[in-house]
Amino acid sequence: MPLLAISALIKIDVEGEEANVLRGAREELAALGKFAVLVEVLHLRAEDLVWIEQEFDIELLRPGNPSKLVSVPRGRFAQMLSDETFYRQDVVLLRRAGETQR
Repeated sequence: MPLLAISALIKIDVEGEEANVLRGAREELAALGKFAVLVEVLHLRAEDLVWIEQEFDIELLRPGNPSKLVSVPRGRFAQMLSDETFYRQDVVLLRRAGETQR
């Protein structure tokens, strides 16, 4: 089955090395039809968070009743991660809007 035909949900939790795993998987992610990656960001360095924001669309969980995922506007990732309104341990990464598969 070609990667373009696959929609994938991926969880990455490798205690601070998540950005390196993402960097290593860039070509495969770009080739997938669709993907959502649940990534632990709690232990990441600031420069890794900046890179993630440049490479992906991001959604944060807003717990509550009802809980919901909220899209992170460009340039607001660090600010929203510091906001206790959101669950700050994990984020969802998606293909950037307008970016096509390879």
